[in-house]
Amino acid sequence: MRRHWRLNDRVVGLAGSIGLLLSAATFELLEAELVVFLHLPHLLLHLQQLEVQLFDRAVELADLLLERGHARVARLGELDRALVALAAENARQADLGDFNAQPGTVARMR
Repeated sequence: MRRHWRLNDRVVGLAGSIGLLLSAATFELLEAELVVFLHLPHLLLHLQQLEVQLFDRAVELADLLLERGHARVARLGELDRALVALAAENARQADLGDFNAQPGTVARMR
């Protein structure tokens, strides 16, 4: 009967060792699944941050293009005002009969 006890003890010991190995493997598997499960929201948040940066840069580029366009329009407006002033001065000189001035230039006042 003593032999039988030892045999059962060994079987129980082997089953216990296998159970410990299985529980350790199960724990490692659950830990890996938890890490992957928690890593997914982190990656999604990072993706959203990258999208915000991309759209922010696109808006900045559009703003720069609009500023450049406004600056160009402002310069064209200044040129238009200068041309209108030049045309008005030329018309005034033509009315006064000052033909010594070159066309397209402003005559100096004497």
